[in-house]
Amino acid sequence: MADLDVLPELFGVGTVTFKAGSEFPLLNRLLGGAAALRARTGHPRLEAYTSLVRGLSWLVGRFGNDAGGVIFEVTGRRGGMPQRQAIAVVGDRDGGRIPAVLAGMAVQELLAGRSPHPALPTCVPGFRRTA
Repeated sequence: MADLDVLPELFGVGTVTFKAGSEFPLLNRLLGGAAALRARTGHPRLEAYTSLVRGLSWLVGRFGNDAGGVIFEVTGRRGGMPQRQAIAVVGDRDGGRIPAVLAGMAVQELLAGRSPHPALPTCVPGFRRTA
């Protein structure tokens, strides 16, 4: 899950969102509808159905493929003008691992004593820059 509590402070932004989907548009619409309904009403309480949803996800996954990807998009204003920057990483196999690639790169930097972002030490409790 995205670090929605860390990223706004880390990058000095007001809003961070995380979205995920599958190659099945109907499944995406159903999950999106449930999420929108939950955001507005607090219901349905899907926690009670975790085992069922995981089982159905596994079953639907048997009909899918191993491709995957991740996209990062930043929108805002610079000098009063709207700006948009995006970067994507995609793969034909081991797609479930792709969203973790950038986090893995950040961990390598941390283990080497380098901060992948200057604000990181102030946002991550217990992190101390060593280099």
